[in-house]
Amino acid sequence: IAWLVPRSSNAWLLYWGDAKDDGLVEAVEQLNSDIGISHSLSELGVKEDSIGDMATDAMKSINISVNPRQVTLEDLVGLYRQAL
Repeated sequence: IAWLVPRSSNAWLLYWGDAKDDGLVEAVEQLNSDIGISHSLSELGVKEDSIGDMATDAMKSINISVNPRQVTLEDLVGLYRQAL
C-alpha cells in the first residue's frame, strides 16, 4: 500500500473513509499486527536469492494488468527487497 498511495487517486481515501494518506499505511500495519500477519518476508523464511524467481512469477499474474500503477520486473524486485 505504501508503494501505491503516493500515486493513487482519491479512491483510496473514499474506500478507507476518513483515513488520510499519511495514516493509511500505519493503519494497515496495525491491522496486520492485530491479526498476526508477519511483518516481513524474512519472518516467513524467504531468502534474498528467491526474489528474482518470485518477481518473475508475480509478473505472470493477472493482477499485474489491473494494478492501478504500471509495474515492471525491477519494481517487483525492489518491493520484495523492501519487504525482506
